[in-house]
Amino acid sequence: MENIVFYVKYKVEEVNQGYWEVYRRLALPRQLVAVYFFAFAVSFGFVILRSGLLNLETGAIVDEGRLVLSLFLACLGIPSLAAGLVGMALYSVVMNSFSDRPNFHFPVVYILSEQGVSISFASGQGTMEWNNLIACVETGRYFCLAASATDVFVLPKRCLTSDADVEKVRHFLVSKVRTYLRHSGIDPVINYESARILAVEIDGIVHDGAAASNDQVEAETDKEAVGLAVQVIYQAGEVKEAERLFFFRKRMPVLALFYLSAIGIFFPMAFVLSQIWGVEHLAYEIFENYGWLFLAMLPVFFMHALWLYAGTQARAAECEVNQEPFVFELSEQGCGVRAQEHFAMLAWWHFEEGWETKEALMLLFGRLGRAMYVIPKRAFPDRRGLAFAQDLVSRKLKKFKKLEE
Repeated sequence: MENIVFYVKYKVEEVNQGYWEVYRRLALPRQLVAVYFFAFAVSFGFVILRSGLLNLETGAIVDEGRLVLSLFLACLGIPSLAAGLVGMALYSVVMNSFSDRPNFHFPVVYILSEQGVSISFASGQGTMEWNNLIACVETGRYFCLAASATDVFVLPKRCLTSDADVEKVRHFLVSKVRTYLRHSGIDPVINYESARILAVEIDGIVHDGAAASNDQVEAETDKEAVGLAVQVIYQAGEVKEAERLFFFRKRMPVLALFYLSAIGIFFPMAFVLSQIWGVEHLAYEIFENYGWLFLAMLPVFFMHALWLYAGTQARAAECEVNQEPFVFELSEQGCGVRAQEHFAMLAWWHFEEGWETKEALMLLFGRLGRAMYVIPKRAFPDRRGLAFAQDLVSRKLKKFKKLEE
C-alpha cells in the first residue's frame, strides 16, 4: 500500500478536542471510579461511625429517616459530586493541550507507512513504530493516534481529499493499531481542504502523497544553521558508567520518595480518617498491630532497588556489545540522533536538564528527565568543538550541572 501523507496546520480546538477524546476513552473512567470509591469510603464511614444515627454496639437505629437520607448522600450524592468536580478539573487541564505543546503551533507532516508513523515537526523529525501506539480513537473529524493517554497525534480528516480517503485511512489504521475505538455517532460533513502534493522528503526519502498546496511545503531545516555533528562508538564501560550515575542521582531519589510514601501514607491517612470518622484510636491501633509489617517492607524495597540497578547495568552491557555507531547533531534548533537510516531530532525544550562529567555530556529528556543521551567528550574533534557543545547546551537548557565525577 502506498504511503498516506497528512500535512496539518492545526487549529487550537483540533488538538484540544483530540487529546480530550483520547483521555476520555483511555484514562478518565478509571480515575473517576477511583475518586468515586474513595469519596464513598470516607462519607460512608462518617455516616456509620460519627453521625450518631446508628448505635454500633446494639445495632439500634436512632433516626431511620435521617439515616436513609445520609446513606443515600454518602453512597451516591457526595461520591458523584466529587467525581464530577475532578472530571471538570481534568477536562480543564486536558483542554489546554495545545498551549502546552509548542510543536503543534507549527505545521506538521505525518506519513503513515507499513513501518510506522513518520513525523516531521518544525523542531525535528522522527518515526514511531506501530507497536509503540496503544490505541487509535476515531471521532467524527479526527484520527487520534495515542502513544499514551497524554501523548497523542491528531490527524484531522479535513487534511484528506475525500470520503474514500477517510475510509482507506480507517482500514489501514485498523490493521496496524492494537486497539481501535470508533465513535458511535453520525459522521459530520467534512470540508476537505487538501490539494495535491507531488512529494514530501523526510530523512532523505521522497514520499508521494496528498496534503497541501505548494506554498505549504516549507523548509524543514535550515541547512546552513551553525551546528556540530559528532560520531560516537561507545567504549567498554561508558554506557554502564553513565547509567550508574543516572541511577543514583536521578532514579534513586525518586525511588526513595516512592518507598517513603508507600510506608508513610498509611499513618497520615489513618489519622485523617480517624478524625473524620470519629475513631481517634484508629491510627494507634494500626501502628501497634501492623508496625512490624512496615519494617518488613524495608528489605523488600532494598531488593527492588537492587534489582532495578542490576537490570539497567545488564542492558547497558548488552548495548555496548551490540552497539551501532551514533551521530549526534547539535545545533541551535535541537539535538538530533542518527543511527544508520533512522534520524530523530528533539528541540531543546524537550530536555529537562544537562550534566557534564569529566568524561561526557549527558542530556536528560522525557517526563521528568527519565531518559538520556550520552555524548563522550572524546568524540569531539578538538577542544574548540567541545567548547561549542558546552556553550550551546548551557545556553539552551534551563538546568545545566557540572558534576565532579
